[in-house]
Amino acid sequence: MKTKICSKCGQELSLGEFHKGNGKYGRAAWCKRCVAAYNATPKVKASRRIYKVTPKGKAAKAKYEASPKGKAAKAKYEASPKGKAVRVKINAKRNASPKGKAASAKYEASPKGKAVRVKAEAKYRASPEGKVAHRKANAKYQASLKGKGIRAEWYASPEGKAAKRRSGFKRRSRFNIDPKLNFAGEQKLLKIYDHRCAYCGAPKECFDHIWPVSKGGKDEIGNVIPACTSCNGFKYVKLPHELPSYFQKVIKRHAELLGAASIPIIEQERLYAQF
Repeated sequence: MKTKICSKCGQELSLGEFHKGNGKYGRAAWCKRCVAAYNATPKVKASRRIYKVTPKGKAAKAKYEASPKGKAAKAKYEASPKGKAVRVKINAKRNASPKGKAASAKYEASPKGKAVRVKAEAKYRASPEGKVAHRKANAKYQASLKGKGIRAEWYASPEGKAAKRRSGFKRRSRFNIDPKLNFAGEQKLLKIYDHRCAYCGAPKECFDHIWPVSKGGKDEIGNVIPACTSCNGFKYVKLPHELPSYFQKVIKRHAELLGAASIPIIEQERLYAQF
């Protein structure tokens, strides 16, 4: 095995310990360790920083980055954890600057930026995390005063009324329910409860099924009660015996007034046994 003596440290080393160069055997005069130690000195570091900002240094850097070897080295570095962390820091610093903010706003306002934004939002909403976040945000908005106002305004419009009718028809069709609660029945309920929610006394916004339709409840006057959207949402698909005692008292009173023929007998016995 061929060896060579380093002219810096004087050690005799194998040719693999030397960089390629113009010296003996086509290798550099100094070994790799001596070259690394020299490059780590403050003087060399300072001179390299100065050289990089000169036209000659910039041209050399651009030439190297455009070469296949430079591109491969750059890709490898950017894929490494250190390269990713550096890229995140650079992007954050650039986006926080006035110039970066202006460029970001300009890009987002462009057709390409809007398309990318729509695609990214669709991908996020389709993910499990996005679905959970969307449901939380939607529930929070609907519970706010603004959300309730917009919802009430839309349902009061001709389009909203038509959509509500279609929704009720689809729901009845899905559970095979005959719509037996006609206009006269609705008016009777509204007269009894003075157009107010039977549970809390707020203005009536909808009708609630005491025994949920999804669990076999019928669309009959004995199973329907005026309610506000808040109480109706709280009750959801709970059975009467699963509700708080105040709700159960209201349901018992409603059963006494109109009869609860559409509520299963076993549920009536369970409800009445509590009072």
